Amino acid sequence: MAFAIKCSEVIRNIFLLNRRILFRVLALLFIISEITYASEPYFRHCDSVLESPAFKPLKLFYDSRPNEPRPDNCFRLNKSEFLVTVTNSGRIGQGLYFYDGSANSYELVGGHSWPDISIKREFLGGNQKRFVLINTSNLYRGNWEYGYRILYLVPGKKLESFAVKDLLFAKENPVSGFCGHESDGVELTDIATSIKGFDVVGEGSENVRVEFNIEEEDCKTGTHRKYNRVFMPQAGDFTEVE
Repeated sequence: MAFAIKCSEVIRNIFLLNRRILFRVLALLFIISEITYASEPYFRHCDSVLESPAFKPLKLFYDSRPNEPRPDNCFRLNKSEFLVTVTNSGRIGQGLYFYDGSANSYELVGGHSWPDISIKREFLGGNQKRFVLINTSNLYRGNWEYGYRILYLVPGKKLESFAVKDLLFAKENPVSGFCGHESDGVELTDIATSIKGFDVVGEGSENVRVEFNIEEEDCKTGTHRKYNRVFMPQAGDFTEVE
């Protein structure tokens, strides 16, 4: 009898041990899957995803509109809503588009074009929140205007499920840069600004920020000034900090 009791205790301990191991394995798999999901980009090259089942509604839309300029980068918001970047068109048609499969609607975000749009960088903030740095560029009246916007998800539906904010823009001569020269045809007469680059600092933390390296020229005096402008998430927004 004592032997039988001891055997049952051994079996019970083995069962409990195996159950704990199983729970730990499941927890580890869950963590791995979360990390994998977090590391997946929002935007992907459309050529690599449009044939996948998750992007079928978007593919069907483009199949039904053969004359529609094909997108460069595609982002699946949910099973029926997508964001795409388009540059394969005239400048007035370039930009960020929102497609709603449930209504079969397709429109420019904000109702206006973003010429020469490109996805420059995706990065993580606190709680694995992902941000997308977007660059646009436009040649207007002889001046080169370009800059950066930030995109991130917010609680909401359809066009209100994401936010896009202007960060900063620069304007300089497209030929020689900054204020330009008389031989370029058009000269700036005030202040010319050049964005020399940017750095993402503190990625994956609550203190993640984007630091832009700026240089400007006073077109009247020819003097130059270098400084940084810093932006980071704060109180559900993405704002400039000193």
